[in-house]
Amino acid sequence: LSTACGMSSQENDALKNLSAQLGVQPSKQEPSSLSSLELFDKAILRYDFTEGTRIGVELMQQAVVTPAQLMDRVYRCQSLRSAEASGKLPELISLLQGIVDVQKAADRARGREGVDAERLYAQMFDYLHAMVRLKLITRATPEAWQFFLDLRGRFSFLTSDKQWIEYRDRILGKSLQA
Repeated sequence: LSTACGMSSQENDALKNLSAQLGVQPSKQEPSSLSSLELFDKAILRYDFTEGTRIGVELMQQAVVTPAQLMDRVYRCQSLRSAEASGKLPELISLLQGIVDVQKAADRARGREGVDAERLYAQMFDYLHAMVRLKLITRATPEAWQFFLDLRGRFSFLTSDKQWIEYRDRILGKSLQA
């Protein structure tokens, strides 16, 4: 049942790896009373991506949210499309990479991509594409630039901005109706 839902030992390993990579310590208190999507939102609004990651890991471990739901929160946060966010780019990219890693682990456990994966990747690429257009991610930010290029490879079948916009609107429009 856990594998069918996307929660597996592989996904838990991805969550543990994300926690260890960022030095996030598990909370000693009851996680459900400490963490919520509102706290995640507040952490990313403060550009405290380490705290946001900790909260996100706890929520995903409890199966309260999916990686796609966390990405949706990041995507809808307009303040993350600013120069202030670019000042915390390494932490932000670590958070996004962690979301992708957990999504990939869940997809491997299922043997196929989950229903939310396409929306997650479209939102993530659109967000990073906006950061590139704003010149907040450039070749001068190598980790972020490489992450953007790796994600761009997923959409190599789209050869123009017009095709990307049509694809994005179709995928994200579909998710807004759901």
